[in-house]
Amino acid sequence: MRINVHLKHRKGTTEAKVLIDSGAEGLLIDKQFCFNNDIPTQKIDRPIPVFNVDGTANEGGQITDKVCVLMRITNKEGDYHDEQCELLAANLGGENVILGTDWLHEHNPQINWVKNSLTFSNCATTCLISRPKFTVQALLPIRQRKNRTIGYSRIEDSPEEDESEDTFFSKFYEEWYYQNPLEVHPLEAIHIGSIGNKSQQLAEEANKAKTERPSKEIVPAYVLKQFAKIFSQEASQ
Repeated sequence: MRINVHLKHRKGTTEAKVLIDSGAEGLLIDKQFCFNNDIPTQKIDRPIPVFNVDGTANEGGQITDKVCVLMRITNKEGDYHDEQCELLAANLGGENVILGTDWLHEHNPQINWVKNSLTFSNCATTCLISRPKFTVQALLPIRQRKNRTIGYSRIEDSPEEDESEDTFFSKFYEEWYYQNPLEVHPLEAIHIGSIGNKSQQLAEEANKAKTERPSKEIVPAYVLKQFAKIFSQEASQ
């Protein structure tokens, strides 16, 4: 499931497409996407290895940087959901941002697969939401949209109000941004599931464990007994 978000960072605001993926771990942002959109990164104290769903090392190498952003999710009614995020910079193979199981566990959103929507009703106290129950429509997987860095104006404000960007880039974000840098990330390693999901992984493991079995183990005993005479005649011919 994908949604559009705005990422507020030190150099501006960037529109991004987010993949919500239960087969991935952590909160991740693509390194090339950061470079293309001039999103500033910070070094982390200890590199984090990255593995694909098949267990192989990710070609982008270890994670060495993070991005501190204020992420805003909006819907067509003008409601919003704001949260502070530390996104680890990795090679995501074309995805802008991936929100994995860490994010899903923290927010526990209600996903309606029929309506293709996401509802936030159990949000963490650190989030800012315009209403207690906030629903956003997910993107249909029809086409790719071009991402661009844009100037941001608050949706809930009327055009007549001339508010500075500092209103969006709020005090609680400033205090959080200048905290001590991340010294040791709680994750020992990151597993990216954007090239597959958990069910695919289990299926691959099951296939690896399969071995050739003799026909006596595959065909029921009563069938072998019933057709034993026919089989023996064909063998003699």
